[in-house]
Amino acid sequence: MRNRRYISPKGTRAIIDLAKLAWPLMMRLKHGGIKLRIVGDGLQRFQLLKNERVVICPNHSSDDDAEVIFGLSRILKEDFYFLTAHEIFHGNHGLNRLFLPRLGCYSIERGTNDVSAYRTTRDLLVANQHKLVVFPEGEISHFNEFVMPLERGVVQMSFAAMNHLRSINTPGNISILPIAIRYFLSEDASEQLENAMDRIEKKLELFRLENQTSADRVRRSLLQFVSTLERRFDVLLSSATDFATRMTRLRWAILKRVASRLNVKLNENESQIECAHRIKSQLCDCFYHHESVGAVQFTVAELKSLYKELCFAIDLIAVEHSLLARNYDAVSQDDIYEVVELLETALFKNATLDCSKLILIAIGEPLCLGDYYDQYTVDRRATVKAIDEKIRTQLTSIISDLTQAYLRQTY
Repeated sequence: MRNRRYISPKGTRAIIDLAKLAWPLMMRLKHGGIKLRIVGDGLQRFQLLKNERVVICPNHSSDDDAEVIFGLSRILKEDFYFLTAHEIFHGNHGLNRLFLPRLGCYSIERGTNDVSAYRTTRDLLVANQHKLVVFPEGEISHFNEFVMPLERGVVQMSFAAMNHLRSINTPGNISILPIAIRYFLSEDASEQLENAMDRIEKKLELFRLENQTSADRVRRSLLQFVSTLERRFDVLLSSATDFATRMTRLRWAILKRVASRLNVKLNENESQIECAHRIKSQLCDCFYHHESVGAVQFTVAELKSLYKELCFAIDLIAVEHSLLARNYDAVSQDDIYEVVELLETALFKNATLDCSKLILIAIGEPLCLGDYYDQYTVDRRATVKAIDEKIRTQLTSIISDLTQAYLRQTY
């Protein structure tokens, strides 16, 4: 890991205050209209953690999640640090590199042993100036009600801070706080969805069938999209192959092809998302730092093509669960919107959908790491795994509660 690439948090007071002041206007300009609400007694329960060392762990279903959590900090009148994927800092023509550190963001090179990010996380938690935000899924799931398996590093880094506190005889604890974000359409999206589906079906060379529901059209397009990728990446299947196996094989085929081009050696004992992160790290080296792979110097167009293929592999995790975990006879317009948005982004890079939304936030129950510390000293791996599962289970549960609150109009 090269420390020259690490980006540390600056936390400039004037920039943070200006960003919070401008947040409602920026969200209105970007999305046309967004309402943000904290449900139940979440605000009061969050205030019980005032001055406590806390790692905030939200679900990650949308590109907008970080902005939403920043808006939450505005409501709560607190500042947060944000652990941020390194490649994010290169967005917006370099403006992210200038402003994000001043908003409290610092970088992590995913798929590598990023010692600098590890130490900064530990030091920030020990110093306890502000709470820390980490999206534990590591990638965007694209679906409100699906929480991907969590990355292992969040809990590990938090326990490292606990170890440091005890080594310097400093009293205190660290809590993991799950926070659920759930998006709902606040306007009828029928016309936008109709136009988007026409566009998608044309791209996939599908003729519209008579008497098809919107859900039928979406499911048919998803299956056609997957079949197109299987042909593109030479995935051979039998008629008896179940869909979950198809998705696993397709993701490995994409990852292996991209990794081969970049000379990245994959370990199939790693999760597919961990492999994707290592590949993405190499892509960023080539694209942003102009590094070659052996004697090969890629063009910008070649790197963009490889990045798009890598995104296919990541997005297919969401596609799999969109098909397997949903009853397509009883989906809502919100469900259809999510799938169409994903398909548009995959096929055309940018989605045309642009409806105003209601965002509900639920504050979960904090997990106090001190309660698990003795277990951790005996079996670190098992303890971290158990806490990861508790976080994921709690996120899934409170997201479901948000859906029910919305349906009952009790938010």
